[in-house]
Amino acid sequence: MKVYLFHFIFMLNFSKGCVVSKVDLMTKITGYTGGSALLPCSCTQAPSKVNTFTWSYHSHQWFHMLEDEKYRGRLVLFNQSSSANLSLLISGLRTEDAGVYKCMSESTTTFIELTVQSCNLVRTEGTIDVSGQAGESVLLPCFCSELQATPEHTHWMYLLENVYKEIYPKEQIGRYKNRVELMNGFSPGNVSLLITDLTMDDQGIYYCAVSSQIVSFDLLVHEKPHVHTTKSPSLPPSPTLDPKSPPKTQNTPPYIIILLGVFLCGFLLVLQVFIVWRCKACRKWQKTSSVCEGPKIEAEDQDGVMYSAVVHGKSISAAAQTHPVELTEYASIRVK
Repeated sequence: MKVYLFHFIFMLNFSKGCVVSKVDLMTKITGYTGGSALLPCSCTQAPSKVNTFTWSYHSHQWFHMLEDEKYRGRLVLFNQSSSANLSLLISGLRTEDAGVYKCMSESTTTFIELTVQSCNLVRTEGTIDVSGQAGESVLLPCFCSELQATPEHTHWMYLLENVYKEIYPKEQIGRYKNRVELMNGFSPGNVSLLITDLTMDDQGIYYCAVSSQIVSFDLLVHEKPHVHTTKSPSLPPSPTLDPKSPPKTQNTPPYIIILLGVFLCGFLLVLQVFIVWRCKACRKWQKTSSVCEGPKIEAEDQDGVMYSAVVHGKSISAAAQTHPVELTEYASIRVK
């Protein structure tokens, strides 16, 4: 009996088809412009096949979304991978996507309220003063209160000759070409503008426009200061050896040359005095040696000499004869 009752209940649920979760309840979902939102809808039990289901949105009346041109290319269903998962993904959210949606199966319905938050610029009152230096870069800050929100339309304008001209995304002024960049790489809600290679002509009034919101900036560009550098005494370059040229001798200081000259003159003077003294001493020695050497020579040569005495008689006066004196002279004869 219990088996038949179980089969009866199973057939009753199967005949009802997909029963969605949260029947007749409202689920609230929040998304951001430019992002995606997942509208959840699933069957409480996994039937073998979902016969029919629809997604609709309400705008004064209910419209089928899957056939609406407004959502073309922006919808993704997940029932192909899982028949019980009827959730719907909406990408590229817009502010007009906000509203009430419903997921309806054969017999049950669930509702989803989608809120889409757009970009609300921070500090839209007054003018922000920004200063920069010529040749450098400057950032004009402009961002949404919700950094996850992508602005639908962003424009940067510059006041030139009392007329605002666009410099981003269109470059209506030629000098800004390749010099402006939007800083939204990490946060889509950051639409600050970076201006590089500042010139004095870049100063003036700018404004950031997102939809109907505006933030104004007054840019002041300062001239690049001139840096006065004091030159440090440069050292003479170190000599390099050239294999072709002979090595250069180092120049001798003048005072060393003078000292060498004085020393050389003094040495020559002392040498001259010594030579004179030596010559005088030599002359005295020669005189004394000549006197001493005479008898020695005669003694050395007497072996080869025969002496003969020759007596010369001379007449002497009478007065002198009282003391007769014999006068003798020697003559030397060398014998070979």
